[in-house]
Amino acid sequence: GLVVFAGSAFAEMRVDIPKSMKQGGVVKVFIGDKDSDEPYAVTFYDSKRHFTTFSLHLKEHVQIALIPIVVDEPAGNAEICVFSTIINSKTCDEIAIEKVDFPESKRVFSVSKPTPAIWARYQEERAFLDNLYALVTPKRYFSETLQFANPLEKMEIVPNSDFGQIRKKVLVDPKTRKIADRWKDYHKGADFRASIGTPIFSAEDGKVVAARNLLGSGNTVIVDHGQGLLSLYFHLSKIKVKEGQSVKRGDIIGLSGQSGNAQGPHLHFEIRLHQVPVNPFEFIGGVG
Repeated sequence: GLVVFAGSAFAEMRVDIPKSMKQGGVVKVFIGDKDSDEPYAVTFYDSKRHFTTFSLHLKEHVQIALIPIVVDEPAGNAEICVFSTIINSKTCDEIAIEKVDFPESKRVFSVSKPTPAIWARYQEERAFLDNLYALVTPKRYFSETLQFANPLEKMEIVPNSDFGQIRKKVLVDPKTRKIADRWKDYHKGADFRASIGTPIFSAEDGKVVAARNLLGSGNTVIVDHGQGLLSLYFHLSKIKVKEGQSVKRGDIIGLSGQSGNAQGPHLHFEIRLHQVPVNPFEFIGGVG
């Protein structure tokens, strides 16, 4: 990455900003300051987006800021600025956002028009999830390596189910079978093969903030790892944890299944950072 040394006001501070990042990735800004562990405000700018977060203590005299890049972030140059919270000064540098040619599924996904009761339940669940995704728990549960454990013993991705895949969807009226709407969405996580009853592990230390059945995702577990970082586990056959429970990396949190709208047994694994779904392979190892 590019190392920037600021002027006299930042004589003891070093900022390490990567030169580039792909759409759907995570920018890791490292800040070295031997004189202060006070957090820095770190802001990402481009032509359409302005996102600000605060650095967190990683290890002695080293802080980090994690910036999510959305899948449709405009390709081209953006800017990251690090602001001192003490001396009212800043240092900035450019970062190139690289376009990713996410594949488009040939399959069309059909969604039934909801009944009033289902729509009311959906709205209630949407509000619940939106509140969870907005969590920025002060405590950092994840380790300084920023590498999570795999949620399955064997990581084998379901064909055409990787992160970012563009999916065509249609809304179908269940009475007339006519198409009421069409749209495209992207796959917000990655799907892994897992026969029913396969143990699912927490990818990192954290606190369970959701352990319940939800529309679409079925039996769902969401673990808060602190500082706006969440891991999500969908379509379980059984949930083994309770909301509010603390978990350790590698703890069994459920068994795989095909609950919700899953059309076959698998684990949908997702990572959200400051509400943004990001490529889970930014945090976990590859398949194999």
